[in-house]
Amino acid sequence: MYVSTDGCDSNDGTISSPLLTIEAAAEKAAQINVEERTSIKIGVLEGKYYSEGISISRDILGGISCPIEFYALGNVTLSAGLNLSKINFRSASLYPDFALTLRDGSENDILVCDLYGDYGLTPSRIGSLSPIGTYSTYSTASRLDNYIPMHAELFLDGERQMLARYPNEGYLFTEEPPQSDASSTQERKTLFLDSASSDRVAGWKTKEGVWAYGFFGYDWADESTPIEEFDAEKDIVTTKYPSFFGVKAGAPFYFYNCPEELDTYGEWYIDRERGLLAVFAPDGILSEDITLSLSTDNTVSIGADNVSLIGFNIEGSRASGIEVYGNGCSIKNCTVRGVGGNGIVVNGYSNEVSDCEVYSTGRGGISVSGGERATLAHSQNLVYNNLIHDFAEVYKTYQAGISLFGVGNVASHNEIHTSPHLAITYSGNENVIEYNLIHSVCLESDDAGAIYAGKSLSSYGNEIRYNCVFDIGSNGFSPNGIYLDDALSGQAVYSNLLVNIPGYAILVGGGRDNSILDNIIVNAKKAPLFYDARARDGALRQTWFSEDIPTILSDLEDSPWQSDVWQEAYPEYSELTFDKTSSGTPSYYANPANSTVRGNIIFDDDFTLGDVNGAVREYSKLERNLILPLFLVPVLIPDYNEGSYSPGNFLLWLSGTDIDYSKLNRIGLLSKKEKLQ
Repeated sequence: MYVSTDGCDSNDGTISSPLLTIEAAAEKAAQINVEERTSIKIGVLEGKYYSEGISISRDILGGISCPIEFYALGNVTLSAGLNLSKINFRSASLYPDFALTLRDGSENDILVCDLYGDYGLTPSRIGSLSPIGTYSTYSTASRLDNYIPMHAELFLDGERQMLARYPNEGYLFTEEPPQSDASSTQERKTLFLDSASSDRVAGWKTKEGVWAYGFFGYDWADESTPIEEFDAEKDIVTTKYPSFFGVKAGAPFYFYNCPEELDTYGEWYIDRERGLLAVFAPDGILSEDITLSLSTDNTVSIGADNVSLIGFNIEGSRASGIEVYGNGCSIKNCTVRGVGGNGIVVNGYSNEVSDCEVYSTGRGGISVSGGERATLAHSQNLVYNNLIHDFAEVYKTYQAGISLFGVGNVASHNEIHTSPHLAITYSGNENVIEYNLIHSVCLESDDAGAIYAGKSLSSYGNEIRYNCVFDIGSNGFSPNGIYLDDALSGQAVYSNLLVNIPGYAILVGGGRDNSILDNIIVNAKKAPLFYDARARDGALRQTWFSEDIPTILSDLEDSPWQSDVWQEAYPEYSELTFDKTSSGTPSYYANPANSTVRGNIIFDDDFTLGDVNGAVREYSKLERNLILPLFLVPVLIPDYNEGSYSPGNFLLWLSGTDIDYSKLNRIGLLSKKEKLQ
């Protein structure tokens, strides 16, 4: 069956009489006699297909049980956005009322499109701005402002453009307040500006509709809010919504949605009262490919089993690119870009996302969930050989390139780079993270990790192996390589390569039953290893982690850790005790006990394993770790300067390990030939 931009949904679906929409093809496929169904293939001919969102559901497919494959024949784009014609953009000087809101003299460099008049859009179709950021106080916003996932955005040539902001690059920084009470709602709504920033804000003709986005409390908690008041005498901006963690001195932030700050090519602003889209385009030069994201539905939603999507370009949604709720589905060789949410979201069993490229997302890259914790049944979901880069462009914290949730998900042979925060995160049990190449992530955060999970005593059985993490962080930020945060326990981290890590190569935040084995660590700036006893300290005396103790205990209580299945899978639980009178024994739940740090090969001029708490040394094993000076790196890792990090035979002999480090040569994306080897 075939689909074409020149087709008609009343056609029969042959190559000479194609259909117009994918949904119509799916409905027609459902009408085929049951006896004739061994597999169904629907070819989509070259072109760009616009819709509010394509839905391939069980209701549409009816009783189809055989595999159904949708594949692109040529360059095929499925878009949930609105294509804007360049001829509909006119000089802002032709809109005198709107021009009054702009910076004086800038109207000749700004082009305007009448979305209401030329395209029949309405305020509800465009939507209003809503809070962005992982830690925005959106619970308040949702009650007051009809919170939606993402505002409409402008894309030129497939690239996300900047909503008019100040400054254009980087951040402003809050000043030290005269006095601070982070618990006070008013204090949490107050931004103290430096004089230059205050003068800039004072010069705006109107502050109405202007928002502030930043990391007001911590560099791992981004949030946004409209500004409500401005006091020029005191250099104070009062925001509409309070910051989640309060406002600290030196907090980075910027203002956005300000028409007077249209001053960089592609920068844009929507006047929702008049329905005008304004774009800064000096000399009237503007891209031919202009898209406004509009739909709040996913570009493609699959709610069925055994559906394959192969070879498409997916873009234009304010939600996610592709979302799957089904089993046995596959997303292959697709490019997902220019969406407000995640690139690809998959829920179910035996699903595969492979050979895809995901970039320019507002949130994360690929998110997969499945499996059954009660029985530890594996989902058998696979994220394989994907290139994920330049993601988390709007929400900048905890939006990972790959997220694994549940039991038995696998992320293998992916390359992930260029993001403000995490590369990979996970939760649940027996997930595997392997052969991934990770670099240029955590570019805007200190307290972060390229591979990160945390705050769980129940997430046993996960493996992090044969990954290469290198050259992360930037501009003074010092993130960590692999981060097992806040009492995370039962993890196996082995045979990874960590190079040029500005923070700790491996950070373990007080957990137990962790294995840190046979990793190669080169040039970790803070130290190769950090392992503290925060859970023990928080449980036995009043510390900063004491307030998190109920959380980790609740996590354990909510899991079936006492069931026969879990006791057999994780025998470490059998000796666990919560009695403080046993706090001097390895069995006490909060002790950093029964972990093993062994066989790691470390190149470090300080000749130190790292910052290891005394309780860790008492209750866990640290043994046979080889520490060598940095100048030996090119000697013992022969191809190090060429970017190959497999150790030579002499280094393996020195370390006394028989680990097969040749597997490190297969890290990252595989070619078709390599897949067959």
